[in-house]
Amino acid sequence: MPNPAEGLFGYKAPPCSGIPNREVIRWVQSLDLSASITNFRRDLANGFLIAQILHKYYPAEVQLHSFSNGTSTATKTDNWQQIQKICSQQSLPLPAQLMQGTAKGGPGAAVSLLEHFYEKLTKKSVQKLPPPQLPAVEGTSQQHRTAAAFTGPSGGEAEDAPINATAGSKPILTNLQTGPGVDFGAVKIDAVEDPARLRQKLAAATQRPIAAS
Repeated sequence: MPNPAEGLFGYKAPPCSGIPNREVIRWVQSLDLSASITNFRRDLANGFLIAQILHKYYPAEVQLHSFSNGTSTATKTDNWQQIQKICSQQSLPLPAQLMQGTAKGGPGAAVSLLEHFYEKLTKKSVQKLPPPQLPAVEGTSQQHRTAAAFTGPSGGEAEDAPINATAGSKPILTNLQTGPGVDFGAVKIDAVEDPARLRQKLAAATQRPIAAS
């Protein structure tokens, strides 16, 4: 079900959050309503508590005995029609989307309607916090470019692709081949070497005798 409160008055309630601004909660508690609101989406759907809120500001115009605290469609319709008429007489804006969304239990509608009445009746603004901004991570784009070099067209490892990393400002070649002809200092290692001959070469390179096994 689409959120009927979305985009109205700069308010966008998280789905199923059901919690208004803290100042609005304190305001509702100060009105001393006949029942506590424990679930805004459910408790405001029939309009009975909304009528009580309006009665606190317009006691002569809002006759509470004409409202019913029921859950039937007929009760909801009658209550909201009276509320709509009262708001019209007092030049109090009542957005149809919020009213219908609250009556139908739409996500976020009751909270948005309550905050709307708070702003209109108290002449105060609801503090709306901006969404948190996640800090950018340095080197992310470079990491993505490096990762792209590792993969081929199908997303797997690229064949014969050179892999270079950086340590400070010096490039490090990591795609060394381990076949014949790789020269480690003064010792050239062939693909297959006799162990005894390899020890002799190492001893000659380091100028230190190595005992034969």
